[in-house]
Amino acid sequence: YKNGHLVSGGVEYDYNANWTFRTGIAYEWSPITTTDRSVNLPDSDRFWASVGASYRVSEKITVDVAYSHAFMKNARINLQPGNGFFDKTGIPFFGVAKPSIDIFSIGMKYRWDDPVVAQPAAVVAKY
Repeated sequence: YKNGHLVSGGVEYDYNANWTFRTGIAYEWSPITTTDRSVNLPDSDRFWASVGASYRVSEKITVDVAYSHAFMKNARINLQPGNGFFDKTGIPFFGVAKPSIDIFSIGMKYRWDDPVVAQPAAVVAKY
């Protein structure tokens, strides 16, 4: 494989005391090339788009939801002598995979400390 790289950026917006919204985009260069791509690993370069939100149910409980979709390039598969995955049956395989990725997540965060208690003031000493 060759090196893979990812660049990304995102924003987060606090709508009010309870709601936070976020979104982001990314582009990922796959380490898989046509010479080492197989039917079991049809990876290709991809563009990611993500959205999410957090809702603060109480001072101690926050619920997060998010969705991401990866728009992937078609992955050409070329299994022939010279490809590490060629099974030496003597029958080459040529094709195109059209991979995609969808990720949905939900989570809950519970704070064990008491967020209402004021934090102690910093001690400042002047000499």
